[in-house]
Amino acid sequence: MNDNTYFFTILNQSHLWKTISKYFSFNDYSNFSLTCKEYLKALSCIKRNDNITNLKNYYSTLFIRTPDDIILSKLFENICFKEGYVNINDQKKVECIIMPTQIYLTKKNMSIIGKKLGRLLNTLPHIQELSIKFELSPQFNILAGCVLKEISNNSIVTLDIHNFEETFECNKVYTFLICESQIFNGFKNLRKIIIHPSEPIIHDIDKHFIDVVSKIPGITIETNFYKFDGEVSAFDRCLQKENCIFTYILKKKVFLMITGGIYFNAFKLKSWLNNLDESDLSFIASLHFKVSSIGTLHETSKFLPKMINLQRLGIQFIVNHFTIQVELKFLEKIRKSKKILYESFKHLRKLKKIEISFNFVTNFDRKIIENIFLEDMNFSNYQKSIQDEIQIFTMCTKICLEEVLCFLNEAPDCVEKLYFSNMLEFTCEMTSRLNDYFPNLEFLFLNKITKSDKKCLKNFKKLKFFVSSCMIDLELPQTIEAFMLSINNTFYMRKNEKEKYFQLCDGYRKLNQFTKECYLTDSFEGIIMYNYFHSLYAIRNHFICMLDYTFINT
Repeated sequence: MNDNTYFFTILNQSHLWKTISKYFSFNDYSNFSLTCKEYLKALSCIKRNDNITNLKNYYSTLFIRTPDDIILSKLFENICFKEGYVNINDQKKVECIIMPTQIYLTKKNMSIIGKKLGRLLNTLPHIQELSIKFELSPQFNILAGCVLKEISNNSIVTLDIHNFEETFECNKVYTFLICESQIFNGFKNLRKIIIHPSEPIIHDIDKHFIDVVSKIPGITIETNFYKFDGEVSAFDRCLQKENCIFTYILKKKVFLMITGGIYFNAFKLKSWLNNLDESDLSFIASLHFKVSSIGTLHETSKFLPKMINLQRLGIQFIVNHFTIQVELKFLEKIRKSKKILYESFKHLRKLKKIEISFNFVTNFDRKIIENIFLEDMNFSNYQKSIQDEIQIFTMCTKICLEEVLCFLNEAPDCVEKLYFSNMLEFTCEMTSRLNDYFPNLEFLFLNKITKSDKKCLKNFKKLKFFVSSCMIDLELPQTIEAFMLSINNTFYMRKNEKEKYFQLCDGYRKLNQFTKECYLTDSFEGIIMYNYFHSLYAIRNHFICMLDYTFINT
């Protein structure tokens, strides 16, 4: 009997295989499951529990003060998954923090750093994202270009660069003074550059940078404003000005993504979109806006069909029942005339992700709002005026929810990821419609849902990954490969909330739908249940978007 036959014989002896596997590390399990189907099947039935402190984005960090710091061993020393859950080939990102000592602040030495960094990256062909953080004072920030132009690489798809100067008062982010048009030529497959502007108003230094980037065919610029410490309204005001950074990027025919929790006011957004031509609109790759009336949603959505390269769409509906009441007669007249409410944008085949959230403006507190949708809730003890207001609020909320569903009916059926937050109910009737609209939906995230039908998820025919931060009991479809019950932080949970959370976890365990679980403690916490290791790694790819979404809707 040869070694392969002997090993497959062991695989078929489940009791023996379970005994041996007790001594496997998490990483051993993962590697075995990726080896062949027989291992995958054998491992799927074995129960396992783990604790994981970082799963959202495996990467390693390299601190560079001199060229001698750029060696593979130093990269491994600072790896961010020291627990050994995943091998080095699983990471997709390298973060380099370049803070040269005074003696190395010359063009020659910075060029040497760039060349050595390029050679190091070429030994790691699995790396797809490079994040470079420079710590250079403004008089030296031109030296950043000396590093970038010396890097030659075929695997980097995303380049995240910013200059980060630490002061005693605050951290300031500067864009680089880059004028050489050939500076990014060494990145052969570059598709996206992430920048961190200090504000949405463009300056000459930003223009030079964008002019250079615009020479790269098919490039996307992502403007990340997570470090922005000004008023959010500054972004709405910026849209009305000639020196708006977003307008400049689009006029340069560069694809634009805006991240960092920026939701534009729909009124200001409409005015800005009206001033863009159809070609400019086609370069918008992500759009997030907030509306406070149904009419505004109608008007703003008319621009969507022209955004043919849109990849991500987010809408925050501010439900003000006084405004909605005024619109009721208008809506009734439109429906009677059978006029089309929303233009179809089904042809936007790149749109894969839609985020919907609600925010309620009322005269009563959130606790009353939550109680409205609880079964058998009796409001007879409240004053008559509050009872009347609750009735009106309930009606307006249902109308807004119906409007959102009508809007989603015009979305492309290629959407694969849906995020919902602050919805008061999630019913079987809703999920049936959503499954019809999005037959290829594979990821669903529910946050702050007050009430839900227990079997509502059963309507999704191809759902693979489900993440919930709601304390509600739901039956899971058999198609689910990985499921996470998420919480913000157990430290801040009340005792009864903790008890309910762990009761829900026990309920999901009793379904016997999953054989493995791990407890994740990172920017958010929760138990992940799964059968196959590749499913665990697949769900982690959604975590960055989840963090962005929960950051917006906390």
